[in-house]
Formats: sequence, C-alpha cells, structure tokens
Amino acid sequence: MALLRTSTDLNKYVAAFLNEVQSSMKTNGYLLEWNKKKYKIKKSKENEKALNEWVEHVKNNNFKEANSVILISEDNKELTAGSFSKPKSGASGNRGDIAEGIFGAAITARFVNKNRDINELDIKNILKRIKLGTGKIRDKEFKSINENPKIVDDVRFYLSLGNVNMKALLDETQWAALSNLFTSSVKYANGKTVQAWSKLLYENNRYNYIEVISDGLGLLGGGQSSTKVDVKVLVDKVPTNINVSLKAGSVKQFGQISGVEFEKQKEFHKKLFNADVSSLENKYNDHLKKNMPEKALYLTYKHSASFFNRSVTNTRNKDNILKHLGKAIDYFATLNEENVTLVHLDKSDAKVYNFSAIKDALIGLSLIAEVKDTAGKPKILIKDKKKQKTLLELRVKIENKPNGSTYVRNIVEKGPLLGDLISFYS
Repeated sequence: MALLRTSTDLNKYVAAFLNEVQSSMKTNGYLLEWNKKKYKIKKSKENEKALNEWVEHVKNNNFKEANSVILISEDNKELTAGSFSKPKSGASGNRGDIAEGIFGAAITARFVNKNRDINELDIKNILKRIKLGTGKIRDKEFKSINENPKIVDDVRFYLSLGNVNMKALLDETQWAALSNLFTSSVKYANGKTVQAWSKLLYENNRYNYIEVISDGLGLLGGGQSSTKVDVKVLVDKVPTNINVSLKAGSVKQFGQISGVEFEKQKEFHKKLFNADVSSLENKYNDHLKKNMPEKALYLTYKHSASFFNRSVTNTRNKDNILKHLGKAIDYFATLNEENVTLVHLDKSDAKVYNFSAIKDALIGLSLIAEVKDTAGKPKILIKDKKKQKTLLELRVKIENKPNGSTYVRNIVEKGPLLGDLISFYS
C-alpha cells in the first residue's frame, strides 16, 4: 500500500485527500485506510483545524510537517496524515495542460492590474470570467486602467484546452489541489519580465491592445507541432518577449526525436554531438530484425558517447563540440524560435531558463559522457567532471504500437547543472 508519506509532492493529492477526510467525517462517509485497517475520522473542530494545517503545510511544501499532522478517529486513535494511503487521484485532467490555463490567467491578471503585484485571487477572478464561456476555446476581454485615467487599455485572454482539462481548470473545488501552480504562476507574473511590460504600458500615455494567448491545443495559430510556445503575449498585434514554453511539476524533458528507424538515430546523435553513426546501420537493423531494440540502441548511444569524449579531450575540437552541443540544446528547447524562454513551475516556484545563453555557458566546462543502463535500456549522462553535476540526460523510451511494431523515443532531459548555468527564479 502506497502511503502519503512516501510521496515527493503532496500537492497533487490535496483535493482528493480533503474529499476523503471530509467525507469520512460525515455520517455516511466512507472509511480511510491505514496499514490495511480502516478508520472513520471524528467530526470535530480539532480535526477541521488539523486538516487546514495539513493544507497549509502542503501549500508551503513543508511535507514533513504535513505528514506529521494528527487526525483523531472516532475511536479516539491518533493517526498521522502521512500514514494514510494515497488517494486514487488528485485533480482530474492533465496537470501540465491545466497549468497553461492558470499561467495564462496570471499574466492576464498582471496586465489588467498593471500598477501592482497580483495574487492568487486575481487569477481566480480571471478564470471565473472565462468560466462563463463554452467549449474548448474561450476568450474574454478585460479593461485596464493606465496612469492617465482617460486612457483605458483592452486585455484579451485567449485559452484553448481539451474538454477534460478545461473542466478541471474551471472547477473551483479542485483549486486547492492546484495551489502550488497558482503560487508559482503569481511569482512569474510579478517577476521582472511581465512587470517591465506592465510598467511600460501603464506609463506610455497611449492606448494598447494586449493579447494573452494560452494555446494548449495549438488551435490559436501555428499548431503544437510547429512551436514550443505554450503562452505568449502580443501588444498591438506585435509579439513581445513573453514567449513561454511551460513545464509543470517534476517534468525534466524538453526535447525528443521519435522513431525506431536508423535515420532517426543518425539525426539524434548528429544533432546533439555531430556524431556520425552511419557505420552501425547494418548491425542496428540486424538487432531490430531479431526484436532486440535495446541492443540496437546501445550501439548508437555508446558510439555517440565515445565520440563526444574523444572530442572534448582534443584541445582543438573541444570548443567546437561544446558550441555544437549548446546549439542542439537551444534547438530542442526552442525549435530555434526567437525569444522563447522555458518556465518550469515546480512546487511553488517559477524557474526561468534562458536557452540563448547556453552556447557561451558551456565553454570552459569539463564535460564527460557516461553511458548507463536503465532497465535494460541505454542512457547517456552528460556531466561536469569537476562539479559532478549532470547537465543532460539522454534516455530511451520503447513502446509497442497497437499493431505490435516497436516505437522508440529518444528523450532529452535537463539536469541540475543546466539550471545552474542558465536559469533564475522569477
């Protein structure tokens, strides 16, 4: 039985755990499981206070304290919250997609209230207005006062989400489970980039039409396959540098090349390391014919890692290979679009990655490629030998299509060192 205290992020269980405890405190409520036993939680002010304390601890990412909160059963046993089993689900819908709606609403709220920092209530007020619409594409227009009170700007918020995610986003009973996304989105909206634009548009003594586009479905221009941008801002139809690729939670992936075909391996390793794996084609395809994709992939991953290590130990080639790697990282993160930043909403923080700085940031580092085995599949760790910190993880995911054929994804994930080099907290 998986217990709450084993979770590395309790935020996703807030709504479900609240529902379970509150239901248990009612007359017809069901029992909560604890170490294969079942308990009914006593309906009392003491338990209600404890439950509120648990929510506050989780919201502030104080998971140890949250797990230690005491709830009293009807037979007067003291039970720690962390000893209960994990609820079957937290907020419904895809958390990453829902985050795009919250994040877009936060930026909208900041432009509506240009002359002050916003808070979570401001975001919720924007979402309540969007809630009045229908369908998977919503848009609402808001008025925004300027320093010159005679000039009032228009701020239009466009949002596209799948029906399930739209429903989850606009369900106010689920907002407690999404509290860390609200908190981190507030931090970005009050950060220097959005703040600078808000100040400019507040003081420029002219009318502006501001559009905040949160396009989870890729229906509002461009399509998801052609852009990394999830949320963007236009002023008078002109794009700004608020051009965000958004990640939420523990997601480390920011790029991939998919396909089991050997051409995809050539593309992947050429793109990252300028490594030529052409000589391995026959052996690679032989392994695939024998239904041994893992063995095939080890060939290319080992070859590529060896090539990288030889290159970085060669004084003449080192800077070139590092610049090539930096260019590849920038490509996977931005698809070479201008002014794209990756914003990672993790716990209650908004971490901003500036990938345009990566090429210069790698020069001078002592990087090495290590090939690891992960459940029988190859993984390359690009690490700094001096700091022993990981810059990138390149791993493989192998799946079977409905027709039985093999499908391979070569995944690029950021490591802690990448954040050290090019990120800051908004």
